[in-house]
Amino acid sequence: RLRSMMPRDVDVKLQSVTKQFVALGKEIKEQLNQKHEEELQKQQSIQEQKRTESLQTVSDWERQTAGTERERETGIERERLG
Repeated sequence: RLRSMMPRDVDVKLQSVTKQFVALGKEIKEQLNQKHEEELQKQQSIQEQKRTESLQTVSDWERQTAGTERERETGIERERLG
C-alpha cells in the first residue's frame, strides 16, 4: 500500500526524462517551423524580385517599341510631305 502512495524513484526519473524529451521535441518543432517560414519568405522575395525584373523588361520593351513606332510614323509623314 505504501508503494502506491509514494512514487518510486524509477518512476520519478522516467517522468523527468519524458518531460525533457517532450520539451526537446517542442523546441525542435519550433525551430523547423521558423526555418520553414524563413524559407517561404526568401522564396517570396525572390519571386517578387523576378516579377519586378520582368515588369521592368516589359516596360523597357514597350518604350523601345513606342519609340520605333514614332520614328516610323514620322518617316511616313516626311515621305508624304517630301
